[in-house]
Amino acid sequence: MSRPTEEQNLVHWAGPLFKDKSNFTAMADPLLEGNYSQKSLHQALAIAAMCLQVEADTRPLMADVVTALEFLTGPVEEKKPTVSPAQSIHHVNSVTEGNVKQELEP
Repeated sequence: MSRPTEEQNLVHWAGPLFKDKSNFTAMADPLLEGNYSQKSLHQALAIAAMCLQVEADTRPLMADVVTALEFLTGPVEEKKPTVSPAQSIHHVNSVTEGNVKQELEP
């Protein structure tokens, strides 16, 4: 509530920023002080973009979001996804081309 009115609704604030790659760093936490790779930023924003889908049915489950974010924050040697046959991983190819996502089956 300490943010300006136009920044209090995350969807309304972030939605337009996804339209131009030059705005991506504006969505990163300023406390990170730029200490992240552009690839990691794009991957995190791809996950965020999936959460901004208008239709609730097309948004990922929070458990899937947490799993994806944990995957991004894990050590490099641990970045091999493990899924059971009943699960799938959502992978976003690009946030610059809209919310393009591809299901990867184990």
